[in-house]
Amino acid sequence: VSDHPAGLPMRSSNVHSRVRAAAAAGDAAARSLEKLLADGEIGDHNFIAMAECILQDASAPAPPPLAAPDAPETPSCAEEEAWSPSRRPAKRNPAAAAPPQRRPPQPQAALQQPQPQKPQRPPLPGFLFFCSGRTFSECMQRSLLGSGPGDMRILERVTPTTPLFLFHFSRRLLYGVFYAAQPAALNQVPEAWCGKATGGPSKATASKKAGGSPYPAQLRVLRTGDIRVWTPPDGARYTQGAMSAELVDTLLRALRARGRSAREADQISQSSSSASSSSSASATSSATSSATSSAT
Repeated sequence: VSDHPAGLPMRSSNVHSRVRAAAAAGDAAARSLEKLLADGEIGDHNFIAMAECILQDASAPAPPPLAAPDAPETPSCAEEEAWSPSRRPAKRNPAAAAPPQRRPPQPQAALQQPQPQKPQRPPLPGFLFFCSGRTFSECMQRSLLGSGPGDMRILERVTPTTPLFLFHFSRRLLYGVFYAAQPAALNQVPEAWCGKATGGPSKATASKKAGGSPYPAQLRVLRTGDIRVWTPPDGARYTQGAMSAELVDTLLRALRARGRSAREADQISQSSSSASSSSSASATSSATSSATSSAT
């Protein structure tokens, strides 16, 4: 129909009616086109061509509305509270964030702390051992004196100059003076006095089961000269163990003044210095006797 000339009036009337409807609907382009035709600025042929373009654009489906730009998500109450100015983390102090400075290495002597020294116990004035008729001979033969294990800590304070005494309570005889040949020790001679314990067979059997002597706190002794023996008065009472300085002095004076030489204690080992002194004295005495005989 559009290509047939006879159809042009029909087409023109149809287009004019559609443009008027568009202009009445508020289409600005349709209104402008009608004004141009009414003013004679365009002919009917141009009006139809331009109207078809306007009407074709108006009949085309409207494009979907552009989506609004994504709005930023609204933070939750918890997030707002977390990032509120009052809850923001405090600024770090640069001085506090600085790494700790290393100390320069110190000399080895400065690093070594002095160890606390154990308090030195005072030297022992003297010690009194006990024996009986069953144990006296073995004490002399072995040059060994012994006591119970409870006296070991006291005997550790014995020095080479500590006076030592032996009280034979079966015969009430006091022997002295002995001196330590070496430090005290437990069970230096484990078999010493086994079977001859003063406490009887039960104590000796118990010591064998324990694998040691019935008197395990033992001390090797020696003599610096003759051992003397003295009989204390009947009223004198002694206790085995550590002695006071006054008691040591009393016994030393009694042995020197009223004691006698104890030949039964000659088996005790003699110190080398005293033995040399005795030999020199004997040699001097022999030489003097020989010289006197020759002169005579």
